[in-house]
Amino acid sequence: MSTLLKNLLRPAWYKLKELAYGLFYLRYKYLGTKPKILSFDETIQYIIKNRCSVSRFGDGEIVLMLKQHKIGFQELVPQLSVDLLNSFKVNDPKVLICLKGLFFNSKFGSDERKFYEYYYFEYYRHFLRHLNFEYVYGAADLTRFYEPSNWKWTDYDKLERYVDRLKKIWKGQNVIFVEGNNTMLGIGNDLYDNVNSIRRILCPSQNAYSVKDQIYQSIVKNATEDDLVLLALGPTASVLAVELAVSTKLWVIDIGHVDVVYLWMKNRCKYKMNIEGKHVNEASEDAGIIPIRYNKDIYKSQIIDEVR
Repeated sequence: MSTLLKNLLRPAWYKLKELAYGLFYLRYKYLGTKPKILSFDETIQYIIKNRCSVSRFGDGEIVLMLKQHKIGFQELVPQLSVDLLNSFKVNDPKVLICLKGLFFNSKFGSDERKFYEYYYFEYYRHFLRHLNFEYVYGAADLTRFYEPSNWKWTDYDKLERYVDRLKKIWKGQNVIFVEGNNTMLGIGNDLYDNVNSIRRILCPSQNAYSVKDQIYQSIVKNATEDDLVLLALGPTASVLAVELAVSTKLWVIDIGHVDVVYLWMKNRCKYKMNIEGKHVNEASEDAGIIPIRYNKDIYKSQIIDEVR
């Protein structure tokens, strides 16, 4: 086929693919069996009431689990795919597996809707066979409560009240952040102003799974049953939360991007912006920067270990 003919047919081919994505999505939305997923508030209440550990599975975890391709800060590693699948299928009362409630938000913008139609067609429909339709999943997006592209539909007062409820999870707790070395949870904001104490274990911001066992050992060494361990390590956190909850008595929550999301919300961002001093994998280089201020000496004094 000539290059000219290919160029002429390409737009039509893309339109056909978009139509296929949309049709498969509509079939799932109206005819498919849906997993049981708690609401954001129900998830928060369940975590507090049961003091259960949390493992979250979003877009990136599903893609890696299905061995599709790497994501921005984590290479595709065969054993990671195995660990993610095993973690997702765990059925232990000490762990709440959280799943992203895809397609249930009626306020998607057109670009976001197209993304999820594509995402379902390429990935999610293959993931369905791994779901337990008797299990009640938590909401993976409880820490991703603000989407800049949906700013025009956002009730900021309502979101502030939601954050107050979310903060009850760690209220009065001795918290250990296990985070990428440029994540800096709580820095430049008041998200954790209600905790009793903060300690930090710093880990690689990229490909943390390569040192998963060392991170596990550091947590076991430094944390006690009186602590709350908050993980911000991408897919590695999804695995560690389950492994630690099942094999120890620690309370561990995969907290994800909550810090970045909170700063986007507080600044009423209309797109995903970079944040001064922090690693924001979803923002483009020219997205602009949110400035923050903090006491560097206090931050450094909170670091109890570094895993490299």
